[in-house]
Amino acid sequence: MQVISEKATENSLSAGDILSIENIKVVHNSIFEKKPYHAGSFRNANVNIGVDYTLIEKELNETFDLYKNYIANNKYNEDEIAIRLHHRLILVHPFVDGNGRLARLIADILITIFYCRSQFTWMNSNLNSYEEPRRRYIAALRKADAGHFDDLIVFARS
Repeated sequence: MQVISEKATENSLSAGDILSIENIKVVHNSIFEKKPYHAGSFRNANVNIGVDYTLIEKELNETFDLYKNYIANNKYNEDEIAIRLHHRLILVHPFVDGNGRLARLIADILITIFYCRSQFTWMNSNLNSYEEPRRRYIAALRKADAGHFDDLIVFARS
């Protein structure tokens, strides 16, 4: 996070600074106040969501390369790139815990620091609780699973 902050201050931040294995581990570690043993470490077993744990680094590197290309070629608008990346990080599910928080934080970093736009609000809610905003978020993620990202973009900006 320090490197991102310094480069943002110097206006020399690149998509590669955000979209890297090293950065994703640092960001994941930063979301936990009390550092559990697994903070910043990829999972080492398969779970009910995500790619096979042996493919996590490969999938993340391919994802980062793809999104750097999307950014360089303006494949989608800024919000859609950040939200599609958020969704892809959840699908890869690289960590034991905190994948949703990580994905939202990476989307927020990309949209605010790289694109210099306003942060996503995510309905100003605690998406870790099982209340209505979380149900709407999960429904929007499921639509994104089918390639329909509009609801997830609207949710992120609401």
